[in-house]
Amino acid sequence: MKFTKMIESGWIVAPGATSVVVATDDVYRHSIIVLIMKWISTSTIFIISSLVMMMIMLQIHTTTATATALTLYVNVNSTNTNATCGATIALACRDIQSAFDYFYATTSNNSTLLTIEMEGGVYQAERNANFAIFNQSLTIQSSSLDNNQVIIDFGNVVQVPFYFIQVVVPPNAVNTYNQTNVTLTGIVFRNLQVSINQPGGIFYTPDASANVALTVNYCEFTKLTSSKGVIWVQSATPNSQLVIFGCTFNSVQANSTIVYAPKMSIQVNQTTFQGCTSRFVIYQKGGVGVYDTNRFSDNVVTTTETRSTGGILMLYNNDMELFNTMVNCVFTNNTVASGALILGLQSMTIQTTSFTGNYNSTALMCVYSIVRIYNSKFINNAGYYGQVYASQDCTIRIYQSDMIGNSADSIGGAITLFDSYLYLNGVTVKGNSATGNGAGIYNSNSQSDIQYSTFQNNYSGANGGAIYSNESTISVNNSTFTSNQAAEYGGIIECIGYSIINIDNNTFSNNVDLASDKTSLPVHCESDCSSFGNDSSPDQQCDNNTSNNPTTNGLTNGEKSAIIIVPIAIVAIIIIIAVIIKKGLLKRNNYNYDYSSIK
Repeated sequence: MKFTKMIESGWIVAPGATSVVVATDDVYRHSIIVLIMKWISTSTIFIISSLVMMMIMLQIHTTTATATALTLYVNVNSTNTNATCGATIALACRDIQSAFDYFYATTSNNSTLLTIEMEGGVYQAERNANFAIFNQSLTIQSSSLDNNQVIIDFGNVVQVPFYFIQVVVPPNAVNTYNQTNVTLTGIVFRNLQVSINQPGGIFYTPDASANVALTVNYCEFTKLTSSKGVIWVQSATPNSQLVIFGCTFNSVQANSTIVYAPKMSIQVNQTTFQGCTSRFVIYQKGGVGVYDTNRFSDNVVTTTETRSTGGILMLYNNDMELFNTMVNCVFTNNTVASGALILGLQSMTIQTTSFTGNYNSTALMCVYSIVRIYNSKFINNAGYYGQVYASQDCTIRIYQSDMIGNSADSIGGAITLFDSYLYLNGVTVKGNSATGNGAGIYNSNSQSDIQYSTFQNNYSGANGGAIYSNESTISVNNSTFTSNQAAEYGGIIECIGYSIINIDNNTFSNNVDLASDKTSLPVHCESDCSSFGNDSSPDQQCDNNTSNNPTTNGLTNGEKSAIIIVPIAIVAIIIIIAVIIKKGLLKRNNYNYDYSSIK
């Protein structure tokens, strides 16, 4: 009855319900169901009809907005000066600006796909650069990728800022949908020599208010100097793409980075960066990176006191589920401030990649990241830390790879770990050195699991010829340790700070503690270390909570403390007993009063 009154009073209106008859509870419930079903049916029909209309309107809009294509031709040797140039090769424009002028004069629809095809020759920057575009699809390409190169020469540029192409958003278009797509193919850009502190470059988007995608194929960038570098691209659309394929960057200088692409997905394939100078060569923040068959050689990374971090590749992301990949890349003879490859909040797989002869850096710097390395080489590199440097919860897994001849000016000749996890399987760690602890691996508050690996001819200027462990957990199985040396102790493994070492089924030969000129035991322990496994026994090395340091006579810290505390406690007890006895004697003398004194 209550529900019926609600319907009649207008509280609930059901489509098609003109009257309500209430007889029994069953009829009452049946009426409710009927009303609800009618309401659902009417609403469903309305929703479906609306969706159909929306699809029809979208189809009409798509049909009316179908893009058209236009190709205009440019030839530096053309004699055609007419405003209507470019329609054919014979009527080619003399410069890119003339082609743009014709395009904008005859086309009002931004959906037109414009291709500018250029014949070989040297084009001066005047009328062939400094273009501003927006919400347009543009391709500028060479007519041939053979010997007849298209060269755009910036040698006569005096004004700044100066770019080849800028994406500039008009003030009235900030909140409207837009898409700018640019493709550059087969062009040589050379001799842009503005001040390193002045803006300038080849492609530039000043902010991320536009939706931008850029593809660069078979282009050469040589002898370019500017503040912003060659490519500085930002996009309002997450995961917009920057593609660089088959290009060469040679002798490019920038104050910040050669290629900058935040919040974009990057593909760099078959490309060479050689002799470049900048804080970063490529800076990727966000998006997914794919790096395939690239070469980075003879580059110099520059930093300042306030900007001390610098590297060849800087990949920073906030999404650990996006996996970056690097395959068949070469890093050689680079001078780097921090790391050739710097990863922060990233996940990455590295395969068949080599880091050789790099100076003043680590090959891989990892912070809060997950890295898998397969069949790669770290050879003859030099830096302050190891060539794989991990800190702040990094997870690094290395398989079937070589770490040979690397040197560190401090700790961890091959690998340096702080608060991180390392897994090695089938890895050769050979001929590495460190002036400090841990020529092969330095562990601090970390965990390392090592299997089927080889440690050979590593030298530490302090402790830990192969491995150094401080407050860490180390597991080593089925591995070989040969001819490793430490200037002090722990030619194989040095263990301090409550570390736990588990070693099973390993082979040891010719390892030396140079301080004692003795063959190294598998583990040299200090500071309450523990070791376990079938390679561990009291006559070989430290047992659980014992020390093998010869200055401690084999006693634990607890035992040494007991030796000091127990005698002190005994003396204290004796003193207390003596005081009690003395007080008792005094009381007794008081009770034995001399009554003879009473007169």
